Amino acid sequence: MTRASAAIDDSRLRRGRAKGAKRARGAATLGRLAAWAPALPPVFAVLLLFALFGLTFEHLRSERERALAGGARDLDVFATELATRLDEALAASPAPAPAEALRAVLAANPDIKPSRSLLADGAGVVIAADPPLAAGAPLESVLGAAEPLTILADKAGALRVQGANGDDEFAAVRNLRATPGQIAFVAPVGELLQPWRRSALIMILLLG
Repeated sequence: MTRASAAIDDSRLRRGRAKGAKRARGAATLGRLAAWAPALPPVFAVLLLFALFGLTFEHLRSERERALAGGARDLDVFATELATRLDEALAASPAPAPAEALRAVLAANPDIKPSRSLLADGAGVVIAADPPLAAGAPLESVLGAAEPLTILADKAGALRVQGANGDDEFAAVRNLRATPGQIAFVAPVGELLQPWRRSALIMILLLG
């Protein structure tokens, strides 16, 4: 009995020591957490700020792409409408000179007038432009020689091009029916992004 009692007492003693060690480790862990506790709110705030900036950047990038896509669609629609009205003007009797007809159509439709309009004859040579451009330049060279716009014309829609002056632009070309030739309309990318830039600036200022 004495040996059994001693074994039991020894087992209880070991369990008590183990529990004491666990409590000591738990207390040490709590102590370390308590020491770090004052630094946790600033750390979480920094992480939240980084996450907010990341989400804002992704939102602005998505909105930029949406603005460009919307600008291209608008240019495509406006090009078709202006080309139709130019055809109607050229089909009138007596028919005005092509350059005069272009000026009249653009003046009558200021709301859908693109930044640049280029009228080319059947040989693909620019014969009128708004704003004015030196006559005699091939239309394809003004839009960028590598672009298929003058070949595909209506089928191409509005495409992003790098013009002869190096500017980043969207352009749309339409074949004319009333006379041999083509009409091209150009909108700079920077112009299409102006509303997006204003919105982005406001958002960045609010975050700041």
